[in-house]
Amino acid sequence: MMKDLFNPLWITSVAVLVIAQSSHAQFTDVDAELYVPGEILVEAPSVKGVRELQERLEVSLNTEDVTVESLVPSAGIYRVLVPWDLPPSPSNDVEDVLDDALDDGLINWADPNLYMDSVGGQTGSLWVSGPGIDAVGFRDQYGVDLLDLTQMHAKSTGRGTLVAVLDTGIDPTHEVVAGRVSPFGVNFVDQFSSSVDEPDLTVGADNSLWGHGTFVAGLVTLVAPDAGLLPVRVLDASGVGRMDDVVLGIDFAIESGAHVILLALGTATPRVNSLDVMIEQAVQAGITVVAAAGNGGTFGCYYPASFATTVAVGASTDVDDFAGVSSWCEGVDTVAPGSMVLNGTFADANRSVIGPVPSTNGSFEYRAGRGTSFSAAFTAGLAAVIRAQHPTWPDDQVERSEIVDIIAARLSLSSVMVDMPLQSGARPRIFGPDAVAVGPQAPVPGNINGDGCVNASDMGILLGSWGSMPNNGALHLVDIDQDFLVGPSDLGELLGRWSFCP
Repeated sequence: MMKDLFNPLWITSVAVLVIAQSSHAQFTDVDAELYVPGEILVEAPSVKGVRELQERLEVSLNTEDVTVESLVPSAGIYRVLVPWDLPPSPSNDVEDVLDDALDDGLINWADPNLYMDSVGGQTGSLWVSGPGIDAVGFRDQYGVDLLDLTQMHAKSTGRGTLVAVLDTGIDPTHEVVAGRVSPFGVNFVDQFSSSVDEPDLTVGADNSLWGHGTFVAGLVTLVAPDAGLLPVRVLDASGVGRMDDVVLGIDFAIESGAHVILLALGTATPRVNSLDVMIEQAVQAGITVVAAAGNGGTFGCYYPASFATTVAVGASTDVDDFAGVSSWCEGVDTVAPGSMVLNGTFADANRSVIGPVPSTNGSFEYRAGRGTSFSAAFTAGLAAVIRAQHPTWPDDQVERSEIVDIIAARLSLSSVMVDMPLQSGARPRIFGPDAVAVGPQAPVPGNINGDGCVNASDMGILLGSWGSMPNNGALHLVDIDQDFLVGPSDLGELLGRWSFCP
């Protein structure tokens, strides 16, 4: 069978360590092939504590080569490197040292650093060509009418929002996303030099997931055509990544002023402490984290979709049935298009999800696929559309920490309910007009402060951001021309739209 190129990227189904204070470090419960050799992620309440841990490990292992690196300073997360191939044997002193450090309060938890792998789910869900799998098919795919994007766009198009796509990168030259991709993206994967969605040129490299990030970014743009896209590469072209890179990716998205984070990736494990911490930081910053439920086709959502503060998304079909490819659980918040139907050997363009992918010959290519990655992408776009209706958030009525709950509730506003399997209940299928109905009209370009007019107060805000990249939690409406930099063209746009308040 052909490997599923567009499965969401799931870590192998194993029992991954979750350690709370005073717990024991049972690294031997995890498949040894998933370990990044000799790497541990810990949270320490102080630098002194993690340095004490370092000294204890060096004494125990009779070495001076234990290294401590600050991974996310704001969260107190460190990466500890030991000259030892984890997991240790039951008699290994590494576990004992970690247990003692937990008991003594030097650290709050410890996770093994893990590789991520693109396994699980259905196979054969990618078609490179076929009738209707093109630009017209993309614009006319079933999700457009099902979600009634045309009516929704009359009220909001996502202007001023930034969606961070933690994936294989984004091809910024594709016609679907051109001009919407931030040039300030980042890459955390060693063998790549940028956040561009490109193949691994190593001889014999497995590029089976090349294009996944561009595909989901295209679906975000289909729903929110004026939202910015922040490419954060945390996975290679075969869909393999590291847990610490995802942690860094979320931290980067927060610091870059993202309003939505799309995680079309996951693990079959119940919890991972390091991701828990970073997702909570994002939520407290007012960022909606959208996660795919998984492509297992069985009960049990993948993490982080199983984490309470994410918006967990399952897949539905063109006739509003629950898609067979989709995992499900009690924590699923909503469902969205994520299915594909075959006509012989080709995908039916009228009943399949279609998205953009990079090419090697300069052409604009499209493919059809299925899976909760795509459902999550549709939902992330809708979250951006909703957020764009509220330029003043946070304000006197809505605190920053409340933004995510409000957006999650509006994502669930729909008259269409989809039954999950095995009498697991029904979930709303996202619907654009219902989601934006209770919110105001999104501000027009130039109306930076959201007061309904373009005047001197907006100019003052723009001049105060001159020469900078918009990177705060407020809407990035100061970037009027949407080129990700505040400058003369934005001022010209503002002056051309000058109006007085009634």
